[in-house]
Amino acid sequence: MQMLNQKMANDIVRETSVRLHRNVNIMNTEGRIIAALDKSRIGAVHEGARQVLATGQSLAIAEGQEWEGAQPGVNLPLVFMGELIGVIGITGAPEELEDIGELVKMTTELMIRQAFLDSQMEWQQRTKEMIIDQLLRKDPSVTTVEENLELLDLRLEPPFTSVIIQFTERETANRILIQQVEKAIGTGIASFINVNRLVVILSGVQPEAVDGQVQALHALLKNSISSFGCRTACPITICANSASPTKTAKSRSKSAVQAKN
Repeated sequence: MQMLNQKMANDIVRETSVRLHRNVNIMNTEGRIIAALDKSRIGAVHEGARQVLATGQSLAIAEGQEWEGAQPGVNLPLVFMGELIGVIGITGAPEELEDIGELVKMTTELMIRQAFLDSQMEWQQRTKEMIIDQLLRKDPSVTTVEENLELLDLRLEPPFTSVIIQFTERETANRILIQQVEKAIGTGIASFINVNRLVVILSGVQPEAVDGQVQALHALLKNSISSFGCRTACPITICANSASPTKTAKSRSKSAVQAKN
């Protein structure tokens, strides 16, 4: 995965330049400028960045020193998971940038790390959506489910119970709700299938225990929504549809719970 892409580099330049009131450049692992306030410099070779890439050390360029494609300032290596992925350059007198250079480097690396974590979570959620799509089918593909579970390093055991939660109003972000639900159910997965409908797959819950699990899940969501500042009543409809898809047998039973805050 290419961590320092064009979009991320532009975001870093925009946010950092605004805070510092200075020109900021991002160079890739070839030493070419891929993002800068001065758009005319994009694509140019930055010899200072190439030196940083070769040594792994920061480089200060003073007025009068000649480095092709470079201006006076400091250039610092960007490292992610132990790998040198690019260089960030800040234009100005090196002595004026001594105190902020390392801070900018650290902040930039944190931004890159957060972008990576976000992309990983997005990939994981899409994989869960594929699993849920299969489990809700009349004839689910066990192979597809197992392959995607393996990618996620998850193990789910039948019987599986699909719980559908319909929100009429909420303020909590999808990701936070999903994290809370998955933490509460222990073994299982959850995903939104449209704007206000959340599907939860319970794993290993026997039919006689489903209603208790559903009621507990409703109580959790009710408290969570209140804690996130939902000011009006938030009716939640929870329906459970149990299924045990295996290679040899499939069975279904239904139960429903209507609940309001």
